Amino acid sequence: MEWRGIASLEVLVQDRHHLRPDVSLMNLHNLPRFSWLGKLGGAESHIKMKYFTNGKYGNTQRAKAQASLLASAMANCKPQKKVLLLCGDYMDDYEVMVPFHALQAYGIAVDAVCPGKNAGDYCRTTVDVSGAYHGYQTYTEKPGHNFSLNATFDEVDFSKYDALVIPGGRAPEYLAMNESVLNCARQFFDSGKLIAAICHGPLILAAAGLLKGRKCTAYRALGPVLIDAGALWIEPKTMMDCVSDGNLITGVIYKAHPEYIQLVVKALGAKIAGSDKRILFLCGDFMEDYEVTVPLQSLQALGCHVDAVCPKKKAGDFCPTAVHDFEGDQTYTEKPGHNFILTASYEGLDASSYDALVIPGGRSPEYLALGETVIAWVKKFMQSKKPVASICHGQKILAAAGVLKIVEPIIIALLICIWSFQVFGLYILVLQSRLRLLAQKGYDKSCIDPQLNRWLCSLNISLPWRSRGVDMAKKKNTVAKKKRKERKRNIGCIRNVLEQGGCKEIAR
Repeated sequence: MEWRGIASLEVLVQDRHHLRPDVSLMNLHNLPRFSWLGKLGGAESHIKMKYFTNGKYGNTQRAKAQASLLASAMANCKPQKKVLLLCGDYMDDYEVMVPFHALQAYGIAVDAVCPGKNAGDYCRTTVDVSGAYHGYQTYTEKPGHNFSLNATFDEVDFSKYDALVIPGGRAPEYLAMNESVLNCARQFFDSGKLIAAICHGPLILAAAGLLKGRKCTAYRALGPVLIDAGALWIEPKTMMDCVSDGNLITGVIYKAHPEYIQLVVKALGAKIAGSDKRILFLCGDFMEDYEVTVPLQSLQALGCHVDAVCPKKKAGDFCPTAVHDFEGDQTYTEKPGHNFILTASYEGLDASSYDALVIPGGRSPEYLALGETVIAWVKKFMQSKKPVASICHGQKILAAAGVLKIVEPIIIALLICIWSFQVFGLYILVLQSRLRLLAQKGYDKSCIDPQLNRWLCSLNISLPWRSRGVDMAKKKNTVAKKKRKERKRNIGCIRNVLEQGGCKEIAR
């Protein structure tokens, strides 16, 4: 929905769960920024409009019309979808973080909970890497990020959520023995709400007795267990396979995220459009683990074509990633992450065929910023006005390409303006003080240049002319004239007296 042509109003939005505080929307042309407003509405929401009659908000009739227009638009909005993310210690790193961020980026509220933990606590995650790189017969496990929870399991009302998402890893092994977790899954299942589980996540559904006669897939090692639970097991052909059966969505491992998340979003009623974009990721060794995979799989879930390349590497090669986390030290810690597989070769790639460039952070930008072709790519994307997104240390590449220098002239110009205004103000003070002296000496406005006088008047600068000084000068001239007249009159009288006394020569 587009929000256009609606003027400023103050809105109080109340849904069935919360009373939202008053929010002053000074310009509803920017309403998409207030995402909660677009997400609320529908039959379960109540909107109360406050309109005003003073000059700031216009007349009552116009305000009523605007309120009616906004209320009508809000009535056509669907309530925001809410997803419950069931977490546990040593769940898979990607399988919790990618859906957590991707769903929120799509406008879906996500609450991450763990039995026995509160909002603000964290769950440890694992980085599961294929053992084939080391010659192992199964995957190997390394410590991942510390995932922060944003809700408390014992306080949430399961009926207020539209879907349950269960990550994999080792967490489902012990969560499947928790009766409160099983009751949670059963409540979603019985109400016909969406349940999505990936990797080892279906273990919880099997323990709850929810897979009988249902098609599902999972990590291949779970096949015998799920079959024994009555599931219609679908053997995965690749690690990217997913299965959808009614309100049940299952996936093999995190590599299935693009299709897995897309199925979840569509099951929640979303329609994906404009997914024909081509996105290029500029990768390097020891880039941050989340900062490459989360945006990459989120864009793939929308149907975008995404290519990940690295200088001096080809499609199929991998870049080792780094897990950066804050664990109580004065700076972040670094742990080894996944082996990120590149999808295209760097050499000979036509970067101009892509619609956007994404630069992850981590330590890789430190050396990528030294590459001439990397810098050339960034400059071309910027010159062609295509989006360039960088995060964390990725801005080092932008700085090396000089595309951030536009900020420097702006800052310098701003400083010059501030300095100029200060100097101008000082000049005016000096000028006013000089004019005061002139006024005190009896000079009027005509003593200064007429053009300067007009310029000062155009700036609304009041000149401290003192009429008293001018009057004093006029008074002095008048007194002098009177004295001269009196002197002449006195001299005339003396001459008359002398002439009458016969002293004509003296009188002359």
